[in-house]
Amino acid sequence: MGQYWIIVNIDAKTYMSFSVKKLGEWLLRPQTGLSMMATLVPPLVNTEDSRLDDSLIRSGSSDNELGQLSLPTELLGKIFEELDDDVFHVGSLCLANSTLWTIGYSYFIEAVGRHTAHWGGDRVICVGDYAEDLPDGILSKEEMDNLETDSAWDGSLYHYAWEEYDDYELQIRSLLVRVKGHIASLQSSPSEMKAWQQLITPLEELLDVYWTRQDYLRDDQWILCNLSQKEYARGAYLKEMVGDALSLGDVVLSQICWSQDPSTALRYKGNIYQGRWAGDRFAVYNRDVFEGRDDRQDWEDVSQKVIGETLAIRRAEYGKRWPVKKHH
Repeated sequence: MGQYWIIVNIDAKTYMSFSVKKLGEWLLRPQTGLSMMATLVPPLVNTEDSRLDDSLIRSGSSDNELGQLSLPTELLGKIFEELDDDVFHVGSLCLANSTLWTIGYSYFIEAVGRHTAHWGGDRVICVGDYAEDLPDGILSKEEMDNLETDSAWDGSLYHYAWEEYDDYELQIRSLLVRVKGHIASLQSSPSEMKAWQQLITPLEELLDVYWTRQDYLRDDQWILCNLSQKEYARGAYLKEMVGDALSLGDVVLSQICWSQDPSTALRYKGNIYQGRWAGDRFAVYNRDVFEGRDDRQDWEDVSQKVIGETLAIRRAEYGKRWPVKKHH
């Protein structure tokens, strides 16, 4: 049958399965890399969405209309923080008053970002179902105990994640379904329905970013950072090499696969099945943000190495001249 692979986010307890197939049956699809990239880039927020629409707010903006919430801005911010990223609670408080909208909108965007399974900073691995062990140190003792306690898993992260973790796609789509259900329940209040519809616009954009805004995901401003090893790859170098034929999400996937069995359904004969980034933590930063880091000098540029390996995987499949034409 061959070896099946899934991408596992250990910290978020989620996985991407791509219909549970062999690595070569989904790894090379452009959409796969974009899907990975969409979990790492900063949320795409249209600034137009955050503009205050007075017709959507239930009350005015003066302090005396805040009632018991007539508090300093800092304390109001603390209240939003204490709502524990509950999209419904944060959204409802935003819509209570124009002052609260102004203060709370950024908290709503943060809540949306976290609920759409943003994977920045999490441990990520693409694991095969034949894998008999894991890279050293990626699991805590408690996590290892959970994996090994039940003989049904036989120490397999693949099988454990498949049974115990949430499907990424179902997880993020279910939030949108829940919010739309909430909006539908507000038919007796047209203004509140309209307000919630405006609020969920960024949520819809976040969910559909890899379908509708591929230019955002492929922007050469991005820096892919391996937080565990302090290594990075530059989107500008990737763009220079292959245009839009690859994304930095493809680069991640070329480095995080793990199994002892080399069966991948790929023509590539390199050691992709034991990637040196398997189980590491990642983030994607804007170039200016990355260059402004206090520890910038501690990071190693591995663009040539990891992008070269990503390109080699495609050329083994499609020929040495791939991509024949750069996609600008």
